[in-house]
Amino acid sequence: MGIERGAGVLPIVLGTATGVARRRVGRRPEEERGGAHGPTEGPRRPVRTSRTTPLPAGTSTASVARSFVRAVLHEWQLARLEPDASLLATELVTNGLRHGAGSRWMRLSVRAGRLRIAVADRQPMGSPRRQHPSLTAESGRGLAMVEAMADTWGTRRLRLRGGKVVWCELQI
Repeated sequence: MGIERGAGVLPIVLGTATGVARRRVGRRPEEERGGAHGPTEGPRRPVRTSRTTPLPAGTSTASVARSFVRAVLHEWQLARLEPDASLLATELVTNGLRHGAGSRWMRLSVRAGRLRIAVADRQPMGSPRRQHPSLTAESGRGLAMVEAMADTWGTRRLRLRGGKVVWCELQI
């Protein structure tokens, strides 16, 4: 499902899509409501839970983030979210490395039917902004992909230790 969703997101990220609805790309409307026959019963999940991991500096940061996402989501019986969550985590971590003076930690949390992926960086100034790169540019599409795939995203400043947190959420 991850590759198909990624292909569906490409026109949005490249800015070539028209009339895009504000819903998760690649989902049919009945899936957003819990199925064609109403909400489905599944394993009971905790109402609220979270896990945090420090992120190493350097080239292994994205790999560590993806491994963390995979392990935690399997533990929480949310493995079906892993392809999208791993891609979103990679984009947030890469954004922190490129523009936020390095990523500090990543937190996954579940609350009120949403999975939140949050990455803290060391740069307190400025919120990330979506870029509009040319079709041949090799970078600059990370936040466009986050915006297209996540249900919502945002930032908040870390006052005590400096830096900021960039986060996104997926509906469970």
